[in-house]
Amino acid sequence: MSQLALSHSTNVRVRQLAQMMIRDHNALDNQMAAVSGIGRVPAAEASVVADLAALSGPQFDHRYLAVLLNDHRDAIALFQDASRNARSAPARRLAADALPNLRGHLNSVQHTVQVVNETPRPR
Repeated sequence: MSQLALSHSTNVRVRQLAQMMIRDHNALDNQMAAVSGIGRVPAAEASVVADLAALSGPQFDHRYLAVLLNDHRDAIALFQDASRNARSAPARRLAADALPNLRGHLNSVQHTVQVVNETPRPR
């Protein structure tokens, strides 16, 4: 999904956010694959990706950011639960260690939403 932002967004902040998401989520995926009891970060649903692929520019940015907000709120709740209830200690530790980064992502998305909403739209 964030890969789409690199080609569909015209906003530098949104593209930078997408690059951070790609880098950090790939790293987390690799860590999760190495720990038993915890799967990979769920990919965006195909219908969401298809909807985003049909958009570009500011329309893409607003929809992409809305999806990121929702997904990161859900991920934080999931990882909080896993940090307490995962079956293995390494999985609980990985989930707990990932939470600050996920919260940072949520803050970055919220900040980018503010910046994008404050940017005057071309007439």
